[in-house]
Amino acid sequence: MKERYKYAVGFVTLFLVESIVLYFSERGSNEILDSPAEAFWWIIIFLSSGFEIIPETIVGRAVGTLLVVEGFVLLGFFFAGFAAHLVERRMSGGRIMKQVKLKDHILVCGWTSSTPKVLEELTSKDIKTRRKIVVLADLEKNPLERDDIGFVKGDPTRDGDLIRAGIMNANTAIIPLDRNSDNPDARAILTALAVESLNRSVYTCVELQHPENEKHLRHAGVDEIVCLGRLSQNLIVHSSLKHGLSRLFSELVTHNYGHEFYKILVPRRFVGESFPQALKRLIEEEGVILAAVERKTTNEDGNTSMDIRVNPGHDFVLEEGDNMFVIASEEPQIY
Repeated sequence: MKERYKYAVGFVTLFLVESIVLYFSERGSNEILDSPAEAFWWIIIFLSSGFEIIPETIVGRAVGTLLVVEGFVLLGFFFAGFAAHLVERRMSGGRIMKQVKLKDHILVCGWTSSTPKVLEELTSKDIKTRRKIVVLADLEKNPLERDDIGFVKGDPTRDGDLIRAGIMNANTAIIPLDRNSDNPDARAILTALAVESLNRSVYTCVELQHPENEKHLRHAGVDEIVCLGRLSQNLIVHSSLKHGLSRLFSELVTHNYGHEFYKILVPRRFVGESFPQALKRLIEEEGVILAAVERKTTNEDGNTSMDIRVNPGHDFVLEEGDNMFVIASEEPQIY
């Protein structure tokens, strides 16, 4: 039992004893205090607003005097607890949440050197569709100096800490690569396994270092794997052949600067149109560029997957339920 609960139980027990003593000492002299329950009620009223009934007996007045002292003690506990809370919050860098009660939020699992940049992108003013964000990290102090992002102290590989951080109701889980770990990929894989074992429906995005470890994440059911080794290798090769390509990709994946990729549901008025027709209308009517379409497909075994088709061609017709990847300066609101 926590310390504050022990104090609460102690005070309640003391009040019950005092109410019984008060009843037996006052029952012949004070007809209002005609039961232990009335005596207990009088004690509660006294502690909250002061005397309404004056005890008649010496024992009753002794109890009343004791209650005055107890009132000062309770007041001292309140102010001491409040001051301790302020000091703890100041020392910890901000508010530390013990239990998250959010739904449909984004959970960032772990704190790395890249986490501040991830949070900056997630809260960019270019993003119109906002979700609440919670960070779960095994740190003594809250590294965030902002109130719009929740922080939970805990280990992202532990089920109990993930549950406290709201993984059961989260929309997305982001697992950044901790390069300071002895084995960054192993840490990311363990976290992903813990997340997927608790909530298979959460959309999990994992940062990985070595391509050969991707198979472990795919077996775990991870939705998105960003392999830094493969991306950097491919990008440096293509950038050497197509000069400026790295700067182009940097702009397209960075908010608050230039244009970025956005994913939106195909508006009903574009359903049934071919890809080139939709591309032309989107440029003329909305000022955005259609780059790719995502569509749910079902294979022969009955398993479904989301296929992304980049510039699919003249014969590709948009269907209801498709998603479009467009390039725009900010998240477009197209209906």
